[in-house]
Amino acid sequence: MALSFGFIGIQMVISGTLKAAGKTTLSMSLSFTQTISLFIAGFLLSIVFKLGAIGIWIAYPISNLIGLLMALYLYRSKTWLTSIV
Repeated sequence: MALSFGFIGIQMVISGTLKAAGKTTLSMSLSFTQTISLFIAGFLLSIVFKLGAIGIWIAYPISNLIGLLMALYLYRSKTWLTSIV
């Protein structure tokens, strides 16, 4: 779990950048997607793959990685720059 804290930090910086650019809906959808991915991964790992509580703990880094990848994609797409310029 501790190894994924860096993912959270980078995602928070990108989310703050999106909010500062006026793209608050985009930032909210990023957080919502990460939460949904946590529920889906937690359900699949704990119930479908029968890992129980261990599966839920494994789901956290997975959802953090998914959130980071989405945040990096949104940041590199540079569509958020249109409201600044």
